[in-house]
Amino acid sequence: MEHHTHKKNTLLKIFSFTNILIVLVLALIAFFVWNKAETVKKDNLPVTVNLSAADHRLGNPNAKVTVIEFADLQCPACKAFDPIVTQVIAEYPDRVNFVFKHFPLATIHQNAILGAMATEAAAAQGKFWEMKKTLYENQADWSTSLDSKNKVVALAVSIGLNKEKFEADLLNKDLEAKVFTDLKEATNLKLQGTPSFIINNKKVEGINLGSVEKFKAYLDKELAK
Repeated sequence: MEHHTHKKNTLLKIFSFTNILIVLVLALIAFFVWNKAETVKKDNLPVTVNLSAADHRLGNPNAKVTVIEFADLQCPACKAFDPIVTQVIAEYPDRVNFVFKHFPLATIHQNAILGAMATEAAAAQGKFWEMKKTLYENQADWSTSLDSKNKVVALAVSIGLNKEKFEADLLNKDLEAKVFTDLKEATNLKLQGTPSFIINNKKVEGINLGSVEKFKAYLDKELAK
């Protein structure tokens, strides 16, 4: 009888322990599901981005749809997205207002600030978009080089920029302030990485825009509203 009672108590302990484990697992699952839902909810909340005459734009400034890209010129993912963005802009020239802003991730990309400054220095000579394209196309050459500055200067000269002015503008404090204003805004918006897109004041996950077809489908939906 005593052996039977001991066995029964052992089984009850095991049963209770199993129940506790199940409850803990279910609680963890519920927490992660809730946390994911809250994250999605936050991502879908409207956000405000400051736009100014200093921003780099293409398309129609009065368009129904505004696409804002925060990007890092040293980022491989940004380079991969660039042909998609370029084609989409070409196909929606009058229906979309496209804005580029800097989000250099200097903690992981040692030349990200240099890349951003290079486009701003090129913009001072009217060739922002050409420099952006050239930096992406030659990203593997300059982005991790020990001679990155000279390589960037050579790229600037290759697209017809005045070398002396370009080199001077790489050190221009006003241009540097523009880059860091964009960076601060990206940080305040709690953007998670690059490229980050905000379309009509909503953060849009890159996975939803990862091809020309997906990007166009999203824009068509916004245009139809």
